[in-house]
Amino acid sequence: MRLSLLHAVSAARISRETSGTQAAVRATVDVNGGISVTKPIASTRAEMLAQMQERVQALTSTTLSPDAKSVITATLLPTIQDQIAESINKEFITTQNLLEEAVKDLEQATQTAVTALGQATTADAKLSKCRAAQKESYVAAEKCVADREAALAANAKDCTEKTVAAASKEVEKKAAATVDLGASVCSPETCDVSADPTCGLGSLLTAVQGLQAEAELKSRAYTALVAEAAEAQAEAARVCRAADQYAAQDTCAEVKDAALEASRICASDNEAADLAKCSFGGDLQHKCADLTGVNALIAKIKAENRSDALSEPDRNSEWNTVQRLICTLEALRDDGDLSADAAQACADSEDRKYPNTFNYFSERIAAATSAESFTCTEKTVTFSGEVWSVGQTAQEFEKTSHSPAISLASDTFPFAFCDGQSQVLWKKTEGVYSGGYPANANGQGHDNTKYSLSDAKQACLANPNCKAVTCASGGTTVCTLRASEQLRKSPTAEDTYEAQLAVPEEPPMPAPQMWWTKAMGVYSGGYPMNANGAGHDNSVHNLAGAKTACLANPNCKAVTCASGGTTKCTLRASVELKKSPSGENTYKAVTVAEESWTKTTGVYSGGYPANIDGKGQDSARYSLADAKRACLVNPHCKAITCAGGNTESCTLRASETFKKSPSAEDTYAVA
Repeated sequence: MRLSLLHAVSAARISRETSGTQAAVRATVDVNGGISVTKPIASTRAEMLAQMQERVQALTSTTLSPDAKSVITATLLPTIQDQIAESINKEFITTQNLLEEAVKDLEQATQTAVTALGQATTADAKLSKCRAAQKESYVAAEKCVADREAALAANAKDCTEKTVAAASKEVEKKAAATVDLGASVCSPETCDVSADPTCGLGSLLTAVQGLQAEAELKSRAYTALVAEAAEAQAEAARVCRAADQYAAQDTCAEVKDAALEASRICASDNEAADLAKCSFGGDLQHKCADLTGVNALIAKIKAENRSDALSEPDRNSEWNTVQRLICTLEALRDDGDLSADAAQACADSEDRKYPNTFNYFSERIAAATSAESFTCTEKTVTFSGEVWSVGQTAQEFEKTSHSPAISLASDTFPFAFCDGQSQVLWKKTEGVYSGGYPANANGQGHDNTKYSLSDAKQACLANPNCKAVTCASGGTTVCTLRASEQLRKSPTAEDTYEAQLAVPEEPPMPAPQMWWTKAMGVYSGGYPMNANGAGHDNSVHNLAGAKTACLANPNCKAVTCASGGTTKCTLRASVELKKSPSGENTYKAVTVAEESWTKTTGVYSGGYPANIDGKGQDSARYSLADAKRACLVNPHCKAITCAGGNTESCTLRASETFKKSPSAEDTYAVA
């Protein structure tokens, strides 16, 4: 029996797995009791434990010799206790730490998304408030324009009525100046005194006296009518002059500029709100991707019969097997054999049960997936809860309730309006880095600040020198801006994020600003074809009506008015202006949108331009807005130069060539 036992022991193989590698220790006892340990061979821990169970089971059928006990004491038990059992404990700790890090990332991503939602909600509420103000500015501008049109029509009517009244007085005055003598003052050339000693002069005298009385009456009436006609002419001239002066002024310029400025501000707020909302959407996608990763990891940890080191049930089972083996080998070593009671005690001992309790962080995960922290089952998201439809008129502005649909898949745009938002969709590449820190946006120094991922994205988008964001391995709390578009393999397993660029669609804007240049003493030749192509338009308008009609007719190139007035104006067909023998004045429309002005810093344009009429120079100081208007209506103006950083001290300039400014001036020109 002893010989058979020694042969059984000589066949025993013990293997172990540590730190991701498999190894085996072969312990052999020969028939003379000699012990040898040979080179390890490859095996999995599960296979090793199965083999060891078979070998130990063979050892339990007889009493061991002292040499066999020494094999157990010196080789088998230390291998199992110090290496195999310890590797199970290390795997437990590694897996526990792995899940905890994943949960920490989930919590960080959740907090980032919650913060981003607050920022997006604030930006969206600001936009909604701006749209309401923009609508009011449009209402004010449209009311001003309507009131102005009504005033222009009323002024034109008053001018016409006063002119007609003055003409009527003139006719009446001329009628009053005429006395019809008729035949009543006629007498024969000869008189027969034998028949009429007075030759009828008595009757003639009576008639003359009557005519004299009538003439005196009409003279008094005429004198009165002369004064009335002069007064009517003066009143007509005054009313028509006032109408011309009103028509020549853009009385709605201020409210129209306010509407344009409101539109510009809202366009900026719209871009900021979309950026904030799309950035939030990307952060929520990131959080949900982390949640998917946590759930997948937990599923692997809870699964059985896995080939990796994640399974907690496999680890529990292996631990119990190892402890039973240790208990059995200790009993064999101490007692020489294994009684039935000892075997049962090894199987039942609570002291040898698996000592570790895996923490799945259920409460932390539940907190990170509450309704307030996003469950990752959201279909829609509510920011301010409002959205505005906008257009070219106040009537087109309408506010409605709004909760946009969201896509949580990380390879999609989170919201439909993010399609084309260069600031939103970020591509993550694991295990790589972008080299170098970018120069600061102002070009001074480099930005090596450590940001959270969300803040790093915002900072990168605001810095034209930033090409990517690189974060420490597996985290989103230590990130830096980077300068290189080329990504390289990271020795520390960093992750790098790159913005996916696209051109955003511009929001609706009001019509471009319209200015009219006035050229004195010239005319534009010919009348334009009517807009429908039938005949020519030679209608006479006041200046305001002519401008409106010209803008509505694509064939109209200018408006020419009679010398010194704005009540007799006609549409004209020629772009070329010629000297007018009657001193006419001509107006041409100039359309320039605000965004077509380009700004060049640190330069100036030389010389002041001639005034509009070519006499003298315009060296007046304007605000930037007023300078733009003045430049557009002055054909000699080529640019605007302002004191450095000051838009309240600007002058018109005559040169298209810019030179470096010793005082850091800024120059604006139409692109």
